[in-house]
Order: sequence, then C-alpha cells, then structure tokens
Amino acid sequence: MPGRAEEVPRTIMEALSSGLPVVCSELPQVRSAFGDSAAYVSEENAFGKQLLDVLGGDGYLNRVDEQFSWEKTVKKTMSMVKGIVDKK
Repeated sequence: MPGRAEEVPRTIMEALSSGLPVVCSELPQVRSAFGDSAAYVSEENAFGKQLLDVLGGDGYLNRVDEQFSWEKTVKKTMSMVKGIVDKK
C-alpha cells in the first residue's frame, strides 16, 4: 500500500505489470496514473474489505493456488538441488 506522500508508486506499476490485483489509497496522483486498473479505498478501515473483495473476486485465490502450490515449489526446489548435485 503506498504512502500518502508518494507521487506514482513503483510498487503499483510492478504489481500491475505482473498481472496482480492492486488495492491502494485513494490519492489523486495514483488515480490519474492508474485509472480503473486498481481498486481504491478512501478510508483506512475500508482497506481490508476492499482487499477481500478483490482477492475473492474472479477466482483470483484459486488461480494463485494453482500457480503457486507447495507441491510445485518442492518439485522445483528438488529439481534445482539435484541439478547442482549432479554437476559436482
């Protein structure tokens, strides 16, 4: 979440370019830079609700689960370790 003094936060640009959903503070400079690409909150206590709405919408959490599972992580890690050991 960007600070209130940032002009155009790079973290938002990086997240959007990676296809990640973004929830950020309602700041004029941020809205003018990112338009409808991000979800905005104007009150601090609304951040959690908006975040849950974004993460729960359009199956985002399911896509993350499919893409980044522990099983895949272990397989990739073991493959990398095996590659290192085999080179020695």
